Amino acid sequence: MTAGWKVNASASRFSDGAQTPKQLPLGSLKMTAPTVTPDANTTSISPVVTAGPYTIDSGTPVKIASALVATGMGKYNFSATNLTVTIPGSQAPATYTSTVTLSIETGP
Repeated sequence: MTAGWKVNASASRFSDGAQTPKQLPLGSLKMTAPTVTPDANTTSISPVVTAGPYTIDSGTPVKIASALVATGMGKYNFSATNLTVTIPGSQAPATYTSTVTLSIETGP
């Protein structure tokens, strides 16, 4: 491995799914930083967690943790985090959904 790895979080924009959809504003979904705990048998330097909270529905993935080359090797447990949705008072009533995606990628 020559580039290390990173964990990204992203979410689609909240929408009601209609042909002409009602949507929440971009930036409505925030996520707190996770706690990363190494497994008992992991001896490598732990990954670095990027300071949160993160706005994850902005259209661009957000790096939440990363490990440099030769670090972050082993098994790590990422804790659950809190998600907070901000709904404007003028938002039309509907059932809104969003998909949250966590990805592990090569890179710093």
